[in-house]
Amino acid sequence: MSNKKSTKSKLKTIKAKLGEFSSKVIAWRLIMHLPVGLAVIFLTLVHPIFGSALLLSFVSYEISQDWRKKDCGYLDIAGLCWGVGLGGIAVGVLAYLNIGMGIYEKINLLF
Repeated sequence: MSNKKSTKSKLKTIKAKLGEFSSKVIAWRLIMHLPVGLAVIFLTLVHPIFGSALLLSFVSYEISQDWRKKDCGYLDIAGLCWGVGLGGIAVGVLAYLNIGMGIYEKINLLF
């Protein structure tokens, strides 16, 4: 019985936090972090370790910030995921159409 109460109280807390944010603020936080996801895709094209490093550092930063400040950092991580998804789709479409694939050769010459 106490488990149901704690679950209900957690849900009320989450709803109260989301009530603080308007839909414009939520959309802004998602859009604001889209470029980070696109940077992850670009750095992954340069070298997979660079993209992985940015991804892991951003997610760990957001988790630690949310842990301390309780500011719904998952919205920022969701923006990152949207950026990675859109960037991955763009790279996939460009690869399918053979557009701009010379960039891979130019990037590989750097390393």
